[in-house]
Amino acid sequence: MTTSLQVRDVPDDVSRVLKARAARAGKSLSEYVLGELVEMARRPTLADVLDELESRPVTRLDVSAADMIRAGRDERDRTIAEALDRADRPAGAPTANGDDVP
Repeated sequence: MTTSLQVRDVPDDVSRVLKARAARAGKSLSEYVLGELVEMARRPTLADVLDELESRPVTRLDVSAADMIRAGRDERDRTIAEALDRADRPAGAPTANGDDVP
């Protein structure tokens, strides 16, 4: 089921912008505005998002965010260093940790 909606007192400058956007999209003004309303209704508002977050249980971690970030960065740095080590050594040469992997 659908409902008709009428919007009154649309400022002239807003009407001009919407008509131009509809024309660029190859749509009637009504089709264009309906599409915009559908998209707007599908996006949650800030209040909706905050309500959702408040309804979730609080999770306590045993490690601080700073420690998790540091661990992630350390792992990233190790991965990069290993990749550079593999790229810099001749084929068949042992890695810095003694592995003989090509």
